[in-house]
Amino acid sequence: MFIPSKKSLILFLSVLLIYGCNGNTSQKNTTTSQTLETASNSSATKPEIKSPTPPANPFESVNYPQPDCGEPLPQNEESYPVTYYPVYAENIADNLRLISSQFCQDAFATTLPNAEKVIQVASFRDREKADLFKQFLDKRISGNGLVGKPSIIKNPLESK
Repeated sequence: MFIPSKKSLILFLSVLLIYGCNGNTSQKNTTTSQTLETASNSSATKPEIKSPTPPANPFESVNYPQPDCGEPLPQNEESYPVTYYPVYAENIADNLRLISSQFCQDAFATTLPNAEKVIQVASFRDREKADLFKQFLDKRISGNGLVGKPSIIKNPLESK
């Protein structure tokens, strides 16, 4: 049984790709001869494998300031109950003024059940979005952000 080498397999697939995908016959011969020449001149090197670029944080591309940040409550009553993950910033230095003027105009100071004073900046239905927004804020304000414990809103009337 014949088992082709990696080099001849790559060459075969290159020729197949050229003939199968390119409708211009004058380019076929030129490209095929270049492919053959390149394949015969190159040593058996491993192809360079590039790592995929991680997706950019979507909050980096938003035009700030926004009147409000986070996700609104659903209008459809059938969407309830919903879970929200609050994003807080430390209530230190000038963070509230900075956040309100440069990022989220509806940010407000509040106190957590453990008596920690924080600034609620936004709330998201998805934990990953909350984490991404926290990372976005951490690069731009003093102190550290925090994704708080989720709140479950059972019906639209609870939110008013």
